[in-house]
Amino acid sequence: MVPINFDDNECDYAVGCTYKYLNAGPGGPAFVSVAERHIPTLKAIIPGRWSQRPDDQFAFHEHHRAAPDIRVLQTGTPSILAMQPLISTLDIYKQTTIADIRLKSKMLTDFAQRLLIQELGDNDVEIITPTDGEQRGSHISFTHQHAREIAVALRANNVIPDFRPPNIVRV
Repeated sequence: MVPINFDDNECDYAVGCTYKYLNAGPGGPAFVSVAERHIPTLKAIIPGRWSQRPDDQFAFHEHHRAAPDIRVLQTGTPSILAMQPLISTLDIYKQTTIADIRLKSKMLTDFAQRLLIQELGDNDVEIITPTDGEQRGSHISFTHQHAREIAVALRANNVIPDFRPPNIVRV
Protein backbone atom coordinates (compact mmCIF):
# COMPACT_ATOMS: atom_id res chain seq x y z
CA MET A 1 0.00 0.00 0.00
CA VAL A 2 1.35 3.39 -1.01
CA PRO A 3 -0.40 6.54 0.24
CA ILE A 4 -1.27 8.97 -2.53
CA ASN A 5 -2.53 12.47 -1.94
CA PHE A 6 -4.75 12.97 -4.97
CA ASP A 7 -5.24 16.69 -4.44
CA ASP A 8 -1.58 17.60 -3.90
CA ASN A 9 -0.53 15.47 -6.87
CA GLU A 10 -3.33 16.79 -9.09
CA CYS A 11 -4.49 13.30 -10.03
CA ASP A 12 -7.26 13.21 -12.63
CA TYR A 13 -8.39 9.61 -12.21
CA ALA A 14 -7.51 6.57 -10.14
CA VAL A 15 -9.00 3.10 -10.17
CA GLY A 16 -8.54 0.27 -7.74
CA CYS A 17 -9.86 -3.00 -6.50
CA THR A 18 -10.95 -4.28 -3.12
CA TYR A 19 -9.86 -7.89 -3.44
CA LYS A 20 -6.41 -7.48 -1.87
CA TYR A 21 -6.14 -4.72 0.67
CA LEU A 22 -9.82 -4.73 1.61
CA ASN A 23 -10.17 -8.54 1.66
CA ALA A 24 -13.10 -8.83 -0.77
CA GLY A 25 -11.45 -11.61 -2.75
CA PRO A 26 -11.83 -12.33 -6.47
CA GLY A 27 -14.92 -10.65 -7.89
CA GLY A 28 -14.82 -7.93 -5.25
CA PRO A 29 -15.99 -4.49 -6.34
CA ALA A 30 -13.71 -2.00 -8.02
CA PHE A 31 -13.62 1.69 -7.28
CA VAL A 32 -12.79 4.91 -9.05
CA SER A 33 -11.70 8.35 -7.93
CA VAL A 34 -12.30 11.25 -10.29
CA ALA A 35 -11.16 14.84 -9.86
CA GLU A 36 -14.14 17.11 -9.27
CA ARG A 37 -13.38 19.08 -12.44
CA HIS A 38 -14.01 15.99 -14.61
CA ILE A 39 -17.29 14.84 -13.08
CA PRO A 40 -19.56 17.00 -15.28
CA THR A 41 -18.12 15.34 -18.41
CA LEU A 42 -18.36 11.71 -17.25
CA LYS A 43 -20.36 9.34 -19.43
CA ALA A 44 -21.96 6.04 -18.41
CA ILE A 45 -19.62 3.29 -19.60
CA ILE A 46 -22.23 0.59 -19.16
CA PRO A 47 -25.56 2.41 -18.84
CA GLY A 48 -27.89 0.77 -16.40
CA ARG A 49 -30.06 1.17 -13.37
CA TRP A 50 -27.23 2.14 -11.01
CA SER A 51 -25.82 4.81 -13.34
CA GLN A 52 -29.18 6.58 -13.73
CA ARG A 53 -30.40 9.63 -11.85
CA PRO A 54 -31.29 8.50 -8.30
CA ASP A 55 -34.88 9.72 -8.64
CA ASP A 56 -35.25 7.67 -11.87
CA GLN A 57 -33.26 4.62 -10.86
CA PHE A 58 -36.13 2.16 -11.07
CA ALA A 59 -38.37 4.03 -13.54
CA PHE A 60 -37.32 1.91 -16.57
CA HIS A 61 -37.36 4.77 -19.05
CA GLU A 62 -36.81 4.01 -22.71
CA HIS A 63 -33.62 6.10 -22.70
CA HIS A 64 -30.92 6.18 -20.06
CA ARG A 65 -31.05 9.22 -17.80
CA ALA A 66 -27.51 9.54 -16.51
CA ALA A 67 -26.78 10.49 -12.92
CA PRO A 68 -25.26 13.98 -12.71
CA ASP A 69 -22.44 12.86 -10.45
CA ILE A 70 -19.92 10.05 -9.85
CA ARG A 71 -22.76 7.51 -9.73
CA VAL A 72 -22.84 7.63 -13.54
CA LEU A 73 -19.87 5.20 -13.47
CA GLN A 74 -21.69 2.50 -11.49
CA THR A 75 -22.33 -0.53 -13.65
CA GLY A 76 -24.47 -2.90 -11.66
CA THR A 77 -25.68 -4.24 -8.39
CA PRO A 78 -22.76 -4.94 -6.06
CA SER A 79 -22.34 -8.53 -4.95
CA ILE A 80 -23.48 -8.77 -1.34
CA LEU A 81 -21.12 -11.69 -0.70
CA ALA A 82 -18.18 -9.68 -2.06
CA MET A 83 -19.18 -6.56 -0.14
CA GLN A 84 -19.51 -8.17 3.29
CA PRO A 85 -15.78 -8.60 3.98
CA LEU A 86 -15.29 -4.92 3.16
CA ILE A 87 -17.39 -3.90 6.15
CA SER A 88 -15.19 -5.82 8.60
CA THR A 89 -11.99 -4.61 6.97
CA LEU A 90 -13.10 -0.98 6.99
CA ASP A 91 -13.99 -1.35 10.68
CA ILE A 92 -10.41 -2.48 11.31
CA TYR A 93 -8.99 0.34 9.17
CA LYS A 94 -10.90 2.88 11.27
CA GLN A 95 -8.70 1.83 14.19
CA THR A 96 -5.47 2.85 12.47
CA THR A 97 -4.04 5.28 9.94
CA ILE A 98 -2.73 4.95 6.41
CA ALA A 99 0.67 6.09 7.74
CA ASP A 100 0.74 3.19 10.24
CA ILE A 101 -0.36 0.70 7.58
CA ARG A 102 2.34 1.97 5.23
CA LEU A 103 4.98 1.73 7.98
CA LYS A 104 3.98 -1.88 8.68
CA SER A 105 4.01 -2.62 4.94
CA LYS A 106 7.57 -1.32 4.60
CA MET A 107 8.71 -3.25 7.67
CA LEU A 108 7.21 -6.50 6.35
CA THR A 109 8.60 -6.10 2.84
CA ASP A 110 12.03 -5.16 4.20
CA PHE A 111 11.90 -8.32 6.31
CA ALA A 112 10.81 -10.43 3.34
CA GLN A 113 13.60 -8.97 1.22
CA ARG A 114 16.22 -9.75 3.90
CA LEU A 115 14.92 -13.33 4.18
CA LEU A 116 14.96 -13.77 0.43
CA ILE A 117 18.57 -12.65 0.19
CA GLN A 118 19.53 -14.70 3.26
CA GLU A 119 17.87 -17.91 2.04
CA LEU A 120 18.50 -17.73 -1.70
CA GLY A 121 21.47 -15.37 -1.90
CA ASP A 122 22.99 -15.09 -5.34
CA ASN A 123 21.46 -18.33 -6.63
CA ASP A 124 20.13 -16.76 -9.83
CA VAL A 125 17.60 -14.66 -7.88
CA GLU A 126 16.83 -11.21 -9.15
CA ILE A 127 14.61 -8.94 -7.08
CA ILE A 128 12.57 -7.00 -9.62
CA THR A 129 10.71 -4.68 -7.28
CA PRO A 130 12.56 -1.64 -5.98
CA THR A 131 14.81 -2.62 -3.10
CA ASP A 132 14.25 0.78 -1.45
CA GLY A 133 11.13 0.50 0.71
CA GLU A 134 10.15 4.07 -0.15
CA GLN A 135 9.98 3.11 -3.83
CA ARG A 136 7.90 -0.07 -3.67
CA GLY A 137 4.43 -1.14 -2.68
CA SER A 138 3.51 -4.00 -0.37
CA HIS A 139 5.02 -6.86 -2.36
CA ILE A 140 8.43 -8.24 -3.19
CA SER A 141 8.75 -9.82 -6.62
CA PHE A 142 11.70 -11.82 -7.81
CA THR A 143 12.68 -13.99 -10.72
CA HIS A 144 14.26 -17.40 -10.62
CA GLN A 145 14.51 -20.25 -13.11
CA HIS A 146 12.67 -22.49 -10.62
CA ALA A 147 10.06 -19.91 -9.63
CA ARG A 148 7.15 -22.36 -9.86
CA GLU A 149 8.87 -24.83 -7.57
CA ILE A 150 9.77 -22.05 -5.12
CA ALA A 151 6.13 -20.92 -5.05
CA VAL A 152 4.97 -24.49 -4.39
CA ALA A 153 7.53 -24.90 -1.59
CA LEU A 154 6.44 -21.62 -0.01
CA ARG A 155 2.80 -22.75 -0.07
CA ALA A 156 3.80 -26.01 1.60
CA ASN A 157 5.22 -23.84 4.39
CA ASN A 158 2.11 -21.67 4.80
CA VAL A 159 3.37 -18.73 2.74
CA ILE A 160 0.94 -17.91 -0.05
CA PRO A 161 2.79 -16.28 -2.98
CA ASP A 162 1.71 -15.43 -6.50
CA PHE A 163 3.45 -17.28 -9.30
CA ARG A 164 3.56 -15.42 -12.60
CA PRO A 165 4.80 -17.42 -15.58
CA PRO A 166 7.37 -17.91 -16.70
CA ASN A 167 9.62 -17.14 -13.72
CA ILE A 168 8.24 -14.59 -11.24
CA VAL A 169 7.27 -15.10 -7.60
CA ARG A 170 5.53 -12.30 -5.69
CA VAL A 171 5.16 -12.29 -1.90
